[in-house]
Amino acid sequence: MIDNDLIKGIIIELKASKPEILLEIRKGLTEQRAGTSFAHNFTGKTSKSIDLKTPIFDGANLNWDFDSIPGKGLNEGIPAGKKVNIDRLKIWVSKRFGLEGSERDRMVYHVIKQMNEDGNPQKKGWFNDVKSKVDEKVTKVMERAVLQQAAIMANKHLNKKI
Repeated sequence: MIDNDLIKGIIIELKASKPEILLEIRKGLTEQRAGTSFAHNFTGKTSKSIDLKTPIFDGANLNWDFDSIPGKGLNEGIPAGKKVNIDRLKIWVSKRFGLEGSERDRMVYHVIKQMNEDGNPQKKGWFNDVKSKVDEKVTKVMERAVLQQAAIMANKHLNKKI
């Protein structure tokens, strides 16, 4: 029989795993994206600005929500009616395509035009690229928590019987 202390201990361990999960997400932002030779961010500032709220465990899933504007913006995309930050897009185009001056500005124009036609490419969420590694980390944390709590429960029951 599983007692409440076991469940509470697992939940506490999962919530305490926030730094590990955050590190995994930040690592994912600095790794090469699928199908490209570029990471999600070039300077490292984006990955450092990502933060998470304390996870909520609903009994079946551990739900993480971003506690930072860059995290939400990257994952959810640009909301309808919002404009693209042209200065940031210029930096991105410069680094991605190695363009400067009027060539860069023309490319920025075409990127914005394409985004307006096709929709924001981030709408599916950058998190999809790193989700499998984050899920693996959460699974490891869950296994560790279950084993730790099972050992505590076993010691408690063994000590009662002795």
